[in-house]
Amino acid sequence: MILKLFESTSKVAPLRPNDYSGLPSWMNYLFGSLFLILGIAIFFLYSKTKSNAEKYKNKQLIEYKKQNRIKESTIVKYEDTKMYLPIWEKTKQFAPIIGGLTLCIIGIAWIVGKSILL
Repeated sequence: MILKLFESTSKVAPLRPNDYSGLPSWMNYLFGSLFLILGIAIFFLYSKTKSNAEKYKNKQLIEYKKQNRIKESTIVKYEDTKMYLPIWEKTKQFAPIIGGLTLCIIGIAWIVGKSILL
């Protein structure tokens, strides 16, 4: 019944989930579990990348104070300077979330034994 929900009635490109029947079921569970564990472990790297982004912001703020001749003791908020994190820093910051989510989806697909159609 679940397979009927995912099947497409299009004659041009019918969508059907792939079945991984070439491998024994224990191997599917093993690979699925490994992908899930790896995905969850990668999620924990987010705190490290977030602290690296904060360090980058602090370095930017120090450089801003030097360039604009502001005393070091003056408190300046990062948001008030109208600076922003460059795209490569944001990419490095959110890469563990995207990678962990991808690996968890792959792990679930291996455990279920069918590809996931979105």
